[in-house]
Amino acid sequence: MPVLYEQDKHVSSAILTGQERGVLRCQERTSLLHHWKLTKEQIELVEKAGFGWFRLIGSISLNNSLISALVERWRRETNTFHFPCGEMTITLDEVSLILGLAVDGKPVVGVKEKDEDPSQVCLRLLGKLPKGELSGNRVTAKWLKESFAECPKGATMKEIEYHTRAYLIYIVGSTIFATTDPSKISVDYLILFENFEKAGEYAWGAAALAFLYRQIGNASQRSQSIIGGCLTLLQCWSYFHLNIDRPKRTTRQFPLALLWKGRQQSRSKNDLFKYRKALDDLDPSNVSWCPFEGDLDIVPQSFKDNLLLGRSRTKLIGPKVVEWHFPDRCMKQFGLCQVIPGEVPPRKNEKNHDEDLLEDMNTADEEWMRRRENIVENEGGIGDESEYMQWFNSITVPKLHRDTSLEADIMNVQAAILQFDEVASTLSLEDLHPEEREAIEEAVMSMSNALRMEFLGDSQNHDSSETEKKNKKKKRFHRHTPHQIQRLESTFNECQHPDEKQRNQLSRELGLAPRQIKFWFQNRRTQKKAQHERADNCALKEENDKIRCENIAIREAIKHAICPNCGDSPVNEDSYFDEQKLRIENAQLRDELERVSSIAAKFIGRPISHLPPLLNPMHVSPLELFHTGPSLDFDLLPGSCSSMAVPSLPSQPNLVLSEMDKSLMTNIAVTAMEELLRLLQTNEPLWFKTDGCRDVLNIESYENTFPRSSSSGGKKNNLRMEASRSSGVVFTNAITLVDMLMDSVKSAELFPSIVASSKTLAVISSGLRGNHGDALHLMIEELQVLSPLVATREFCVLRYCQQMEHGTWAIVNVSYEFPQFTSQSRSYRFPSGCLIQDMSNGYSKVTWVEHGEFEEQELIHEMFKDLVHKGLAFGAERWIATLQRMCERFTNLLEPATSSLDLGGVIPSSEGKKSIMRLAHRMVNNFCLSVGTSNNTRSTVVSGLDEFGIRVTSHKSRHEPNGMVLCAATSFWLPISPQNVFNFLKDERTRPQWDVLSNGNSVQEVAHITNGSNPGNCISVLRGFNASSSQNNMLILQESCIDSSSAALVIYTPVDLPALNMAMSGQDTSYIPILPSGFSISPDGSSKGGGSLITVGFQIMVSGLQPAKLNMESMETVNNLINTTVHQIKTTLNCPSTA
Repeated sequence: MPVLYEQDKHVSSAILTGQERGVLRCQERTSLLHHWKLTKEQIELVEKAGFGWFRLIGSISLNNSLISALVERWRRETNTFHFPCGEMTITLDEVSLILGLAVDGKPVVGVKEKDEDPSQVCLRLLGKLPKGELSGNRVTAKWLKESFAECPKGATMKEIEYHTRAYLIYIVGSTIFATTDPSKISVDYLILFENFEKAGEYAWGAAALAFLYRQIGNASQRSQSIIGGCLTLLQCWSYFHLNIDRPKRTTRQFPLALLWKGRQQSRSKNDLFKYRKALDDLDPSNVSWCPFEGDLDIVPQSFKDNLLLGRSRTKLIGPKVVEWHFPDRCMKQFGLCQVIPGEVPPRKNEKNHDEDLLEDMNTADEEWMRRRENIVENEGGIGDESEYMQWFNSITVPKLHRDTSLEADIMNVQAAILQFDEVASTLSLEDLHPEEREAIEEAVMSMSNALRMEFLGDSQNHDSSETEKKNKKKKRFHRHTPHQIQRLESTFNECQHPDEKQRNQLSRELGLAPRQIKFWFQNRRTQKKAQHERADNCALKEENDKIRCENIAIREAIKHAICPNCGDSPVNEDSYFDEQKLRIENAQLRDELERVSSIAAKFIGRPISHLPPLLNPMHVSPLELFHTGPSLDFDLLPGSCSSMAVPSLPSQPNLVLSEMDKSLMTNIAVTAMEELLRLLQTNEPLWFKTDGCRDVLNIESYENTFPRSSSSGGKKNNLRMEASRSSGVVFTNAITLVDMLMDSVKSAELFPSIVASSKTLAVISSGLRGNHGDALHLMIEELQVLSPLVATREFCVLRYCQQMEHGTWAIVNVSYEFPQFTSQSRSYRFPSGCLIQDMSNGYSKVTWVEHGEFEEQELIHEMFKDLVHKGLAFGAERWIATLQRMCERFTNLLEPATSSLDLGGVIPSSEGKKSIMRLAHRMVNNFCLSVGTSNNTRSTVVSGLDEFGIRVTSHKSRHEPNGMVLCAATSFWLPISPQNVFNFLKDERTRPQWDVLSNGNSVQEVAHITNGSNPGNCISVLRGFNASSSQNNMLILQESCIDSSSAALVIYTPVDLPALNMAMSGQDTSYIPILPSGFSISPDGSSKGGGSLITVGFQIMVSGLQPAKLNMESMETVNNLINTTVHQIKTTLNCPSTA
């Protein structure tokens, strides 16, 4: 098959036979773009969509004659220009440089949703119905410009998005996707801009090039006279490469099309012959093969990174367009030697183009995915190309420019023919007899046709025939005189169907043939009937549009209707059928359940009479380790058996949410999830590093990216924002971690030192069973720092879980202003949460973001100011470090108790180990609640902070020893690192130096349970050598732990020997009486570093007294206990007493 197998259809074949088609009509419409006035917000959205640079180009004057001459050289068989010096084409890299459009990304394939009416697409994405301006799926450009050219002041974000979408489809429909009828623009483009950020991921430059290839290819056919596509790109490409009528550069900026922006000199249609001859005489030395090298310094780096795609032999995809990109045929444009290229695949049959489009799209998408693998390589620079040029001259067409004198003769003949037609059209034939008139008309037409056949050939004769038809039609229109028409009209108004007698009378009166009278009345009746039908159609169309709008309004009103009695949405009209369907399904499930039960009864030997509820919470066995890592046993968490573990919040048993509330909550949660994912996946400029490693939010960049009104109703001096991000790997599979975080009780157990209280108020959506996908809960949560000097932070939050892909979940928390919830802390939680990614080795990677705004009603204590203000107290690092430590703890609990080194030979079994760890966990939770300032505990504040900073509370014991429990806590600072303080307090050998109750006697560790990878994380059973025999039965249970953020706990409680033996044998420990005391250690947060903040807490029993009757002796006892302990610690560590 020859290379140029469509030569007989190409315009060059007509030119070479003397058939001129003239200058093409260029349909790129950029002259009206200046009417669009974009606001700052609109420009930001346009930049997100990928048109930030392109919009700067605006309107550039087009040279229709030059474009026509270039099109005559284009061959759609190869998608290249065939010049005397070889083949050239517009490549992907040149598109990105000239237009500033991305050429790398997703292919642009715009298909509207199934069964969605184009008017509905406009209403949903533009907020308006184009009444009378919609034809099929195309809307008029005039309506877009008149309705959306200027965004009103004070417009909402929704309205701004509507106006921006209208601008974007107007600019693509007028430029890069301009069709031969640019007055109408496809509504399908709106779907591409539904999400501006996703629109920015498309390869718009590649789509523009594919569309231009198709438009130039169509216009190169001899039967075409119109061309669309981005002709600015074609013309600027010519200016860069070819020195043909090239204007002076007006500026030097990106995109490079702006170099040729400015007023151009006026041109005539005769310039086509001049440009055609210039292209015929084009010499390789007059071609700029690599014209962009001197301007690359002004090109943004993001565009430079993709210049290599200019040499990718791939398929380009645009809206309903697939075209090949053949850079291997134009290697000289890359400074390489051109060799004879390979064969090109033949084009599809145009008649079956629509049928083959889907198949082309599928194969093209595969080709596009491999675009970086198909980079054309060649050796050396410009060298000997004689073999290539010999081959090229053998397959291309000769020069198109004909002799000048011949062209002048043709132009003269054309002028003579036009003059002959004008003279003939001015002849007055009205007074002649009809037969004479028809004879003269036929003679004029014959002479005109003869001239055309003689001098211009068939093509010009065809054009002449068309002209004659128009002239003849024009003569027929003016055949009757005004007097004749007036008389015929008056008769028609009286009688629309005259008989033969009346027609003959009119014939004699007006000098017309009876046949003419008959035809006039027939035509007039047809015309009047058409007018009536047109008027009726217009009226019906207006009525139809009106009814459609009313239906849409009614449908929207029904969707949001609320029953005034119950506050719920009205019953769906199909609810009866839905109920019947559910009844049938329930009956089928019941039969299946009975069948399975009968089969199971045969195996267990007895009937199954009591079946568990279908919706019971899923229990995860501790043995379900498989290959994905440990799956934690939630029964190990003592939340269900310890009232101190999770405090009882005011319950909402009858909390009823209307459908409007649920819809609002869902929208807030989905928006918050989108923001969280941006914060999790984006680095600069949203985040910057501090202290070399910590991610801290750039507040200014965040507010520009996510503009919102202040949550507190206005900017206040004591309003402060905290935001941080951290990540880590935890030894737990992802689905187990998701299940724990979505349960308010389990999440509080997982973070006892951070979460003071937590409760689920309502489950808006339970999500998918087994993975919590799309689960949405309304919760109350209170966060704390283990110190009486720092107030807690309370939130009413929406917690939303979404499965992003297999093995990846995201959980977001965002504050929700719930009327039934009142908080004293006035805290607002912006979208915060975590991204959980399951790893193949049994671990999970967790990335955490904490972001909130807080109003400090009370000044933060000077001791904790650095820790809180730097975001270390409530920041993401603390959440990640605590999560890693707790997951290690629970995972270690699952390991069998076989190590004599760990257990010291005292704890005999795995069940005993689990029982001891449950008891220790209850002890830690009890201590964390006793030293904090939570408003939701059952404690009563007996004494606020005194002059020594000691806070005393009391509560009535439930599972601990019966009576009143007095809790005292204080915080102090030491100029020693947290690690050293932790080592000192947990070591049983140094315990007598600070423990008042040991009375200076030595202490021995009799049992040891490893609690994590850090050697300091362990549970110990200690025995003191006291002189009193009554104390020999009392042991000390101690848990010590420290995490990667240097936050540490050393907590202990006295336990008598019989109770500890019960725990070691694996029995229930929930009723063993405990009074935990201990220490919380954290870094001081100062820039100097090295210091520690220690909170010490003690609990003592005050038997038989009510809170109101606590005497001064009890208060003095607990205060002296704390003061003495603090003094001995400072003395032992050589710290001044004022520290």
